[in-house]
Amino acid sequence: MGNDSVARAKIPDARRYHHGALVQAMHQAVLDVIAEHGLGAVTMAECTRRAGVTGAAPYRHFNGLDDLLLSTAHSSYENWNARRGQRSIDLDRPQDALNDLIVDFFDFARDEPGAFLLIFDSGLQRHSALIDRWSREGYDQFVQIISAISGAPVEECHIPALGVIAVVFGHAKMALAGFSRVSVEKAAELSIAAIELLLDGFGRRYR
Repeated sequence: MGNDSVARAKIPDARRYHHGALVQAMHQAVLDVIAEHGLGAVTMAECTRRAGVTGAAPYRHFNGLDDLLLSTAHSSYENWNARRGQRSIDLDRPQDALNDLIVDFFDFARDEPGAFLLIFDSGLQRHSALIDRWSREGYDQFVQIISAISGAPVEECHIPALGVIAVVFGHAKMALAGFSRVSVEKAAELSIAAIELLLDGFGRRYR
């Protein structure tokens, strides 16, 4: 065995792991920092430290912090879409479809708070055509569910749809921050109850 082979053999397993999965390690570091301290605390230096690599290593994959954040957001949104893809949306049972969506949303906030805040509370869709397209597709599907529940034409469902989003997102953020002093699961229940009242009042116009 030559000297180079001996040197490679002495490289710690962790270094070999990070070299082979540096992108994933950096993504996870971003999400951990956001979950613990918020988006403003994310820096290349801190993420590099958490990933256990040299300061220059991430620049093989990312141009800088903005590029790292967008890459992490894309990966996180793919995970969200995959979670949602496990359930089929049946517009013949729109209330169940809405409740499933709300439960998935709160489960995602509980299980992956960093990813939740990054893709839903960072405004990154303004800087990514892909994220913007995904969010618009999700919103259009959501408006169709509201239309099916209320019986109202799709074009008239944007105001109640935005009201539902405000209720759900507000409860999720307050639960994560500890402001509402209820668990994420309880926040989901409160959201569903409030939304039923909201949509019942809206739907009366079309019954």
